[in-house]
Amino acid sequence: MSDAYMWSSLTHMPQIDTNWATTTRQPNNDLDRDAFLNLLITQLRHQDPLNPMDDSQFIAQMAQFSTLEQMVQLNSTFERTQAFGMIGKIIDAEFFNPVSEEWVEIEGRFVTSVIRQGERVYLVVMGEDGMPIDVPFEAVREVSEDFFVTQQLFDIFANVNAQRATELVGRYIQAIAVSGENATFVEGRVDSVKFAENGAQAVLVVGNREVFMNEVFSVSTEMQLIGSPHFTHGTKLTGVEIRDNRAYLVFDNNPAGRVRVNRINHATEALVYVGEQISHTGVSGTVRSLTITGGIPFLNVYELVDGSVDPPVWGARRGQIDFLDYLVVRAGGESGSGGTE
Repeated sequence: MSDAYMWSSLTHMPQIDTNWATTTRQPNNDLDRDAFLNLLITQLRHQDPLNPMDDSQFIAQMAQFSTLEQMVQLNSTFERTQAFGMIGKIIDAEFFNPVSEEWVEIEGRFVTSVIRQGERVYLVVMGEDGMPIDVPFEAVREVSEDFFVTQQLFDIFANVNAQRATELVGRYIQAIAVSGENATFVEGRVDSVKFAENGAQAVLVVGNREVFMNEVFSVSTEMQLIGSPHFTHGTKLTGVEIRDNRAYLVFDNNPAGRVRVNRINHATEALVYVGEQISHTGVSGTVRSLTITGGIPFLNVYELVDGSVDPPVWGARRGQIDFLDYLVVRAGGESGSGGTE
């Protein structure tokens, strides 16, 4: 596996309310979808077999459950919409952190982004030490805009952005550099960092190219894509072209041919698995190379006979694995539900 570069970690603020332990838990009088379904199952389980539930009653209750499910989904969508509307705003919030078992109080913090974990939505704010804090959406007490506070927090963010940029010097990045309507793929070693817009914007110098921090999508300790020989389409990948918002891989033995890939990071992530043991949908073995078909990377899985010699000794091919489908299943989804775009 490549050396992944971790951007941040969750920061826990000091305990504010020392009387939290005396708080009495209040009963929940709302009938949520799980409780509704449990009641319905219990009713069916304990009904009189000689006098079962009337079909019309069962259909009516299932219709009520369907309505409740739709209302829950609508509320979740509305909550996410509200949360995204808070980006760039200043919030006050208070919430209990079950990990540190402390109450966390947030005052006058600038919302930089929104993340979703399961069914919960979190607002990301910057702490006093410049580290991000995930604030539950429902914990927000006040939302406001204040120019002076916003400017101060922008300064904090700029300092953190500058620190992150300088940490990339000497590492290899992949980025999509956009200039007007033109987009270009850039991969290489970060030689130095420049700062524009009064230091608020970090610019990475990669050879004779300049890349903004927000254009970077991958960081590693070595070249990931350009120069890779682990494709069945050619001897070595020599370049990537961006045309009409699509990426095309170019190989040295066929410069006139172009192999489309839906997203460059799909190919990058798939290459990390070369040489790794893998098992998916009945195919098990060692990944030897990649094939791009219909824009999707497929992992070519072989039997590794002897990996101690150079080059390794390979046996028969075990099969191909749809890399996007593999990612979906690994994340807890169902096979075949992965998208291609």
